[in-house]
Amino acid sequence: MKASLPKFALSAVAASLMVACGGGGSTPTPAANTQAVTLNFDVVNGATAVGTTGCTVPMILGNASAVAPSTTIGTSGKMQDLRFYVSNPVLIDAAGNKSPITLTKTTDQDSNVALLDFETGSGTCATGTPMTNTSIVGTVAAGNYVGVEFDVGVPVKAPDGVTSLNHSDTVAATTPILLKWAAMAWSWQSGRKFTKFEFVKPAVPATAAASAIPAVTTMVHLGSTGCPVTALGVDPVCTSPNRAKVTFATGFNPATNKIALDLGSLFGGVNLNTSQTWMSGKVTGMMTANPAYYYGKFNLDIASGVPMTTAPVAPALFVIK
Repeated sequence: MKASLPKFALSAVAASLMVACGGGGSTPTPAANTQAVTLNFDVVNGATAVGTTGCTVPMILGNASAVAPSTTIGTSGKMQDLRFYVSNPVLIDAAGNKSPITLTKTTDQDSNVALLDFETGSGTCATGTPMTNTSIVGTVAAGNYVGVEFDVGVPVKAPDGVTSLNHSDTVAATTPILLKWAAMAWSWQSGRKFTKFEFVKPAVPATAAASAIPAVTTMVHLGSTGCPVTALGVDPVCTSPNRAKVTFATGFNPATNKIALDLGSLFGGVNLNTSQTWMSGKVTGMMTANPAYYYGKFNLDIASGVPMTTAPVAPALFVIK
């Protein structure tokens, strides 16, 4: 868990984002009928463990030949950032019943949302922070559970249905600490970046035979788009919420399993030898890298920014281990 307050606060802007899709309040379960729960998260590259080493240990990602003619399959590099928000976590029993997890308030989680942080502020993540967070903790109704579900993103409202989260004023006392990180600002839409996945292919120094080759960076920033400008404190209705829902109806035991983000799947069809940025969509003036590919990876409809299916599914970029 992070032990200190963010060093940089987002500027106070009218925040944006999507149609409300999370964070509804439910009647609290009496403490005597609850049990503690921890959801552990991880990062992998296919069968290779990554965890919090992505900033310092090189990995092979992407598939250059799938996008452009190339003799290179995959690109060697490191992560430059690796953070994402999750919200509305629930556990699922064998009958399919869902029990919401009440998150314990910490600097990493509050108001039904948590920030998972796998960058270490070292190596290629020098602009990040040394603190990491790889789990969420809380309580849930007593029972036996076989599945898990959560959203990737920040809800519009806190569970009280009143307090703004995704479009919150970062200087307000009601804004959770985890929403005050400047690095997670979705400035051009005045909200939060739900994901900040950045891969960098290192620069190659000049030699007597060849000129220097600059570093190449691929960025995946998921956030709500189509958010109109509103007065500070007024939640806009965004045309593309872009909150992904991850559901593993079975095969998950919180005591023994981890939920892993698979970078190999996320970047599997992308040429990482060319700098590109994916910022959730098709806004004029913004660079877009294979928007249909990335929307598919998050199981989001490219036109509406909502999950493509109503049936519970897990996007391919998340796996149970």
